[in-house]
Amino acid sequence: MEKIKNAILIHGPGRSGTTLLSSILSLHEDLGWISGYVNKFPEHTYLAQLNKIQGSKEIEKWNRNKKKYPRPSEAYNFWLHYVPEFNNENIEQVSQESANRTIKAINSILKHTSKERFITKITGKSRYQTIDAIFDNPKVIWIDRNPKSIVTSYYKLKWNYKHRLDQFAKKSKMDLLKEYAMQYLSFEADKKELLKYDIQSFQYEKLVENPELFFKEICDFTDLSYSNNFERIVNSWDIKKGTNSGYKKYLNEEEENYLEKLLKI
Repeated sequence: MEKIKNAILIHGPGRSGTTLLSSILSLHEDLGWISGYVNKFPEHTYLAQLNKIQGSKEIEKWNRNKKKYPRPSEAYNFWLHYVPEFNNENIEQVSQESANRTIKAINSILKHTSKERFITKITGKSRYQTIDAIFDNPKVIWIDRNPKSIVTSYYKLKWNYKHRLDQFAKKSKMDLLKEYAMQYLSFEADKKELLKYDIQSFQYEKLVENPELFFKEICDFTDLSYSNNFERIVNSWDIKKGTNSGYKKYLNEEEENYLEKLLKI
């Protein structure tokens, strides 16, 4: 089966701004995406027709902070449904059966949304095996962000301990910072597996400080038009500034110095 061509993949270590970028860029009029509905019911790709609701600028802006409306999803349930190997870091390649089923599902999403290009986001490990099996030379947008902000966010959200809060409480803050720093560095190291694709890094800080310039550069890289319609969408988003210094609320000077040493910054 022919692979998905001309796709756009948003990638990064998690907590780096991928969700914000995906939420805005996916609204470009040329792109089709996996909604929360399709993520929850991956066999029912016809639910992607609901994505068309967001084609109205007024309706899209009105429902941004409301639940139960179609929005771009990280879609782990979708990927695991079609690619059981998705989280397996030790496999050499995804099975042809998994690849074919996924390609068929993505093509169905594009058909139901009347789009020709597909966009999605993947965070954490590269998952290059899935990318190799399903996509034909995709454009990969990698989001960089101050690593202290990322690691502190992992700590604040108790990453990996959602169902093990008692174990989280037993560990010292320094031990947890080290654990999360090592996790971040493993994501960064695995980025090398993405260098075979057409990949470009962009700074989260630039997205926050100058969204219009940031998205013009994104569109230039991905061969999307920076249309009047998309410009209005970008300018309509209220993007909070100063979020990169939020880690200072959670780290004292000793902890910050320790984290800088771990991250070698």
